[in-house]
Amino acid sequence: MLHLQMPTDMFGTLRCSGEGAANAGLMYAGGVHDPLIESIGFAIAQMLVKDSADARMSRLYLDSYGVALAARLLQQYTHGNSTAFAEPYFDAQSGRGLDRTRLHRVIEFIQENLESDLCLDDLAEVACLSVFHFCRAFKVATGHSPFQYISDARIKKVKLMLANPSTTINEIAFSTGFSSAANLARAFRKSVGTSPTDYRNSLTV
Repeated sequence: MLHLQMPTDMFGTLRCSGEGAANAGLMYAGGVHDPLIESIGFAIAQMLVKDSADARMSRLYLDSYGVALAARLLQQYTHGNSTAFAEPYFDAQSGRGLDRTRLHRVIEFIQENLESDLCLDDLAEVACLSVFHFCRAFKVATGHSPFQYISDARIKKVKLMLANPSTTINEIAFSTGFSSAANLARAFRKSVGTSPTDYRNSLTV
């Protein structure tokens, strides 16, 4: 059995119009077979037992799965017409998910803390939104999920640091949020298609 406890701010601010407003919120249900929830659960379980996973990146993965699960629950398992949300997350002028000021603040925070154990709670707090609304707004504004954006930002910083031959791979790993050189190498090869060492050597050719 996989038991997941999710914070209430994952679900934003539910509201329900018309009769039954007092009952707005998630339904209490059991014995429901939902293929999407099942696949999310299996993905979370696999992540939790995967010994080789980078702990810092795993946290972001788990946060992302939590948002996906919250979205599914809100889509299928709410009372009445409670699929509308009270908290705004679109900028009316630009039509994008986050206004320029919030987006700049979040991106600046990410860049300044790439070596840290970033999580969605931190980013949502910087944007002054719930986790659920922040993830949706960030994806609309940038075209990437927070996890994808942070992963790409870390790889970009790795590339810049590899240009300095005096910096070791271990130093680069810990400066870009990876728990070890091995985890950095695995993520770098997946993204770039080559190892950090080979990439560094190609810069000097």
